Amino acid sequence: MTVYLVRHADALSRSEWAHDDLLRPLTEKGYGQAQGLVDLWGDKGIRRLITSPAVRCRQTLDPLASHLGLVIEDAVELLEGATVSGARALLDSVRGIEVALCSHGDIIPDLVNLLTAEGMNAHGRDAKKGATWGLEPEGKRFVRGRYEPAP
Repeated sequence: MTVYLVRHADALSRSEWAHDDLLRPLTEKGYGQAQGLVDLWGDKGIRRLITSPAVRCRQTLDPLASHLGLVIEDAVELLEGATVSGARALLDSVRGIEVALCSHGDIIPDLVNLLTAEGMNAHGRDAKKGATWGLEPEGKRFVRGRYEPAP
């Protein structure tokens, strides 16, 4: 089983958005990246979609949710500024099923670094907008992680 850890797609810059940051939406480029996730992961048997409550994260998973007929679940553990330990605990709770999680540029690199320190073999080292880490568990730990650039 694989956990797909997606960084939200391209969003409006903070300087262009005068409202609550949680409401900041994707750009046109970001919508294209989100649609591209359907081509990448739409046939992988994903059974759950979990996201940061930020609009840009939900919008990143919307096309995949529509394609798969799934409801997107919110998890505060994936919010920007959340603790890496909370995100790690969430990973443990979803291990064993195909799942896609969407988070932010501060959480994902810290989480990948933590998993690498725990012994995961990481292929790649980035977390660009719209990109995905495929995390493969074996027993109680994650053993392989591969980076897939944004579509």
